[in-house]
Amino acid sequence: MVEEKENNKKNIIKSILAIIIYFSGSTVLLFILDFLHINLNKLSKTNVFLIETIYELTILLIVFFIFKDTIIKNAKIYFKYIKGFMRRYIKYWLISLGITYVCNLILFFITKGIANNEEAVRKLFDINPVIMIILGCVIAPILEELIFRLSIFKIIGKYKYAFIIVSGLLFGGAHIIGQIKVATDILYIIPYSVPGMVFAYTLYDSNNICVPISLHFINNSFAFLLQIIVALGK
Repeated sequence: MVEEKENNKKNIIKSILAIIIYFSGSTVLLFILDFLHINLNKLSKTNVFLIETIYELTILLIVFFIFKDTIIKNAKIYFKYIKGFMRRYIKYWLISLGITYVCNLILFFITKGIANNEEAVRKLFDINPVIMIILGCVIAPILEELIFRLSIFKIIGKYKYAFIIVSGLLFGGAHIIGQIKVATDILYIIPYSVPGMVFAYTLYDSNNICVPISLHFINNSFAFLLQIIVALGK
């Protein structure tokens, strides 16, 4: 019992540390760039994009190291039974996809546009699709699941519905914060929170972080595939 309490305490400390690193990293980056006298406004969009990719990869490696024991343990189980995991959980991604697109369709008529975050992603994709795919389909699914799912799960995971709701809302909020121009933009927290809650449920149910990472990868890859198809059709 004492050992279990100590492990829980360590997990909570690790999770809080990971969350702090994730949300304070951009401030540290700006400080480093300022120290090196690098002005982002004077760099090309491609170079800014490259710096962003290196930054995201660095944060991912740090957070991965924090949770390496859990990730390695989960990965061994996941890849051993990957077919079973996919058969069980792929339907939840399809459900979240359907709900998300319905929400976005409704919001499109309300706001007369798309989410500012989505618009920003599309512009970045046009600048450098290769880097954007790496960011969106590889780095983001892993990093965001470690932060918004695994970290929160280790803190409040024993409270099922609190974990699912908090995880989903924080995930949704992180995708619209800084992108709110008018009051109705806040509504976009809904379609972003839906997959977040679904991913949280799959982690709670499977107790394996590789499950929501895989679903997140599929979700983002599907979105980029649609964007590529649209771009080719122009």
